[in-house]
Amino acid sequence: MGAKFDKIGGKFAFAREAAHSRSRILHARGDATGNEMVRVLIAEVNRQERIQRLDHHFTVDLVVDDGRCCGPLCWTKDRVASSCCRLVRSY
Repeated sequence: MGAKFDKIGGKFAFAREAAHSRSRILHARGDATGNEMVRVLIAEVNRQERIQRLDHHFTVDLVVDDGRCCGPLCWTKDRVASSCCRLVRSY
């Protein structure tokens, strides 16, 4: 989807963290990995016509029916939980 991870000599710059025995962690712009992941996800959401983006909503849970995600349960600015999208249909 286009995340720009750090590279050295054209190859991914894997790093070792915590108790990892091998270098297998990727970073983006040093410590901006989370920001890079969010950038890519927002760009993909904006590209998808069937995804409705709602500003000032916070997803607190996902509504699941028969093992399938149907939509989010959100808090609005009034902090009231409500289903903020119609059920997702298969395409």
